[in-house]
Amino acid sequence: MRAFCTIIALLALAAPAHAADLRVGLKSSVRQLIVGPDGGAWAHVSATRSSRVVRITPQGAQRSTRTSAYVGGGLGPDGRAWLLDGPDLLRIDGNGLATRTPVAAGYDELVTAPDGTAWVFDGENGARLAADGTAQPLDLAIPGCPKAYPHGLTRAADGAIWFYASHCGFVRVPPGGTPTVVANPDEAGTILAPDAHGGIWFSVHIGPGGGHVDTSGRVTLLKRPGHLGTRDVAVAPDGSAYYATGQCFLTRAAADGRVSRHPIAVPATLVDFDAAGGLWLATPSRVRHTTLDAPAAGCDDTPPTVRIVPDPAKPVSLAALRRQGGFKLTVGEPFQVEAYVFDGPGDYSFGHVYTSVTARGGRTVRMALDVDELRDLARQRDEPLALVGTVRDREGNEGGFEHELRLKP
Repeated sequence: MRAFCTIIALLALAAPAHAADLRVGLKSSVRQLIVGPDGGAWAHVSATRSSRVVRITPQGAQRSTRTSAYVGGGLGPDGRAWLLDGPDLLRIDGNGLATRTPVAAGYDELVTAPDGTAWVFDGENGARLAADGTAQPLDLAIPGCPKAYPHGLTRAADGAIWFYASHCGFVRVPPGGTPTVVANPDEAGTILAPDAHGGIWFSVHIGPGGGHVDTSGRVTLLKRPGHLGTRDVAVAPDGSAYYATGQCFLTRAAADGRVSRHPIAVPATLVDFDAAGGLWLATPSRVRHTTLDAPAAGCDDTPPTVRIVPDPAKPVSLAALRRQGGFKLTVGEPFQVEAYVFDGPGDYSFGHVYTSVTARGGRTVRMALDVDELRDLARQRDEPLALVGTVRDREGNEGGFEHELRLKP
């Protein structure tokens, strides 16, 4: 859902453009931000062996709550963050005080409904969830859509619940009414944000990156060139939609789909607004509470580069791999890397490396491989194996690589 936006730490709207700028480091990642009615926020921060939700008050105070199996959540009917954490409904108030209530496990989507409950979904199965953990089945038979798997849930300005249903399109459920497929464009909405008139804006990970759907089903796509999509969308108090792109600008969309660039100080992948018009921006590595008119100088959206030896863009010598014990990956700045060899037809990966390097100048890490296993597997496959990976820097910029491996003795 929309309130199921983005990430952590920020401080209240203050005279300086940003009262606080939270960095979580290379070993953690900001995954979600829920903005509260008081202008504060709750942020989900994930790490390899731990996870937590941080409450940030409007004054900038922070309080963390550990989670065990967090999958998602949103703003609950009581103004708290309602979070689905394994077998529990975890509710956290504005002071950061947490309450756990057992619920049926498996729900992974949540939106506050007009009836004072939260609608939750587990695949195609939905329920009305109360604060005491009581769940009542939610019957959402959608004409012409026998198997709907809702995601991107949001509550529109008129109280209707919207979501995108796989293979069906955008679904609108009016208060007390029958669900209907409003529109089914080629673009599948990933994040939905309500406008002021009962419709929604949506983001898509491929170009043109999203658009708008009104209550009549009229779809207006962004007039945005290129094949790259957007990462998140939020609606400002003036009704304009702002899209996060992972670059040093937001894409501002007008009602007719025309777009313009709005410079920002961090390469945001998450965006939201508080009730006072303050702007929340987040990358996987940091969060900033700012304003639309704040200075944007100093932003860095250049992904890190990685040098791989032996060079996988050329035929790779098994002898060279054996001598150095696998591939060597070098990055010249602090970074986090995840890489592995992937066998597509067998849906099998091996040689996995996942690590962080905080040294100022970066360094070289080794991706250990059983070279004999690699050789034998390559001989058994008609399709080549692939070396796949991602690298992230301290600003949250990510670079990816994928190489078909051509092996030689």
